[in-house]
Amino acid sequence: RHPAAFVASLKVKQWEFPFEHLVEQPDLLRGPLASFADEIRAVATSPRDLIDQGILLWRIIHRTIARYQHEYPDWIFLRLEDLAQDPLGGFSALFDVLGLEFTSKVAKAIRVSSEGPRLGESGPVQGIVRNSKASLATWRTRLLPEEIERIHAGVHDEATLFYADDEW
Repeated sequence: RHPAAFVASLKVKQWEFPFEHLVEQPDLLRGPLASFADEIRAVATSPRDLIDQGILLWRIIHRTIARYQHEYPDWIFLRLEDLAQDPLGGFSALFDVLGLEFTSKVAKAIRVSSEGPRLGESGPVQGIVRNSKASLATWRTRLLPEEIERIHAGVHDEATLFYADDEW
């Protein structure tokens, strides 16, 4: 997910991440998260605002994804933005790669979840219905320009592996 969209969601929901839980896992900090250990400890002991928390969390997640892409070349990695642009096409292609049957029932569930229910249809069980394409740019109105610049600068090294500059 785009870093600004990720951070905007945290901001809107006021979701803080308990970095102290990571500090309580020394093997994690010595191992996969070693390059972030000092930053994690600093945030855990002196909490930062949601923008800074989101930047660090996005970097941790996406550096891990980049490592997995290298270590597991046979895995399938998809960006939310690519699926949201064409949910039916994206999931149909994914089902094909995985050897799964893409039924009309599956297509309907994807359409209802990503385009919103049509007259006479009920939404998905979890109740999540949104216009996937329209939701892609909501971060631009949820964040201040200076917050977007701060996020862009903060995630730059990892973000260039997943997003082009014109996607900002």
